[in-house]
Amino acid sequence: MPRPLLFALLGLTTLAVAVLLLASLPADREGADDAEQDGASTAEADAEDSSDEDAEDDPDDEPDPDRGEVEIEGLAHPTDVEPVRELDDDVVAAIEDRIAEAEPLERVSVAVAGPDGVVQLDHDADEPRVPASSVKLLTAARALEVFDRDHRFTTEVHATSPVEDGVVAGDLVLVGGGDPVLGEPWQQDANPQRPRTPLEDLAEEVAAQVEEVEGTVLADARVLPDEPEPDGWTQRYLDRGHTGYSSGLALNAGRELFERGDDLVASPAEDPALEAATVLIELLEDADVAVADDDPAHVDADAEHDGEALATIESPPLDELLVHTVQESDNHLADGLWRMTAAEEGDGSWEDAESLARTSLARRGIDPTAARLPDGSGLSVDARLSARQLVSLDVLERRAPHGGLWTDLMAVAGESGTLEPRLVGTEAEGRVRGKTGTLRDARSLTGHVQGPTGRWHLAVLADGLEGEALPEALPLIDDLALILARDLLGCDPDGCNEDEDAPTE
Repeated sequence: MPRPLLFALLGLTTLAVAVLLLASLPADREGADDAEQDGASTAEADAEDSSDEDAEDDPDDEPDPDRGEVEIEGLAHPTDVEPVRELDDDVVAAIEDRIAEAEPLERVSVAVAGPDGVVQLDHDADEPRVPASSVKLLTAARALEVFDRDHRFTTEVHATSPVEDGVVAGDLVLVGGGDPVLGEPWQQDANPQRPRTPLEDLAEEVAAQVEEVEGTVLADARVLPDEPEPDGWTQRYLDRGHTGYSSGLALNAGRELFERGDDLVASPAEDPALEAATVLIELLEDADVAVADDDPAHVDADAEHDGEALATIESPPLDELLVHTVQESDNHLADGLWRMTAAEEGDGSWEDAESLARTSLARRGIDPTAARLPDGSGLSVDARLSARQLVSLDVLERRAPHGGLWTDLMAVAGESGTLEPRLVGTEAEGRVRGKTGTLRDARSLTGHVQGPTGRWHLAVLADGLEGEALPEALPLIDDLALILARDLLGCDPDGCNEDEDAPTE
């Protein structure tokens, strides 16, 4: 069926986008099964899944030079910041009491630090736990470390022979540049808030120069190694649409569109690069470019592209991609950025990305020894970070030259992103900025609480959640953020008295 007709059908039929929308709608709505882009399942549904997939940590792990581990003496923090006041004893007691009240939660870590980076409250803060989507903060930090905030990813079309009188005697080559938001118009219709690089613009630019292609379209995804998924992903992530396969050339977040009865359905593309090339052929034909062979293929491994590109398109700027990645917890986008930062500094493999990220933590003065980072989305059940590592990262990035952007990336309690439905109507509404994390048996929050008397940085990780522990995690996390917000308003941990003359913003 021609693509324009499919686009029209979007307005006439149900887009059964169990996969697409699960990966592109806002997530972590009080119990999503992480894509946090998840969007979809409830806490009850999550509880039906066993939690036996989580790998056990080895407490006797020694630093491994091959993993980029570095011995660190203590924990560095900014030295150009005046020390903040200490947490009041009643605030510390209130936090510890609230943790104790959540008896079913046996695996909880909490770290609270001031703007100077000193951790003032440590509740198992060094224990490695499943961070879920809090990993996306490290992904954002790595991207800002490697690229400028206005960096754009490019996708090009080359030809294997010169264009003569509008004819390419050979093939066109669609060259992926790791753009994680390359997409078709239907994806924009299904999820307008997700940034998109329009593939149709690339087709139109080619059509302005080419009338006939005697060969086909070859897909070149060699900017990244051919490693569709990292360690620790489960098949349900793909089945439920939490993400698609990773590739240096992927379209529609790694998805393809097809008909199922009267519905249009999106599902993970088995070969994202070939799917992108297939769609380009269809778009070219829609633009009256005749392509002799509509069966695309991969470019030869040792092929070289001579001369200038026939057509080039650029992604939206990095800062726009990061806002969506962090606020809406977009898994495919996060992993694309994760691997492309590694491609800029190394070979772009999952292993290389982890090693470079661990080295990056060490450069920041954050001990990377306990970190396990199989991916950049936090979907991997093998991922491990500690509350101290995450709170320290938030402090350092907030103090960096791009600190304003860092704050803008965060979801805001009661207002935006994955925190929009949380802490509404409380003293914490509008004052808590952070990155949530949600897996079937893990919940987390990393960020900071801003008030008229200062700022507290907070990281909370809870994993191994099952049975009665599962519904206890989110209320605990929110209550801890609320206690800190009340402290910054000059109120008691139990709440603000309306008669009190609290500080103004």
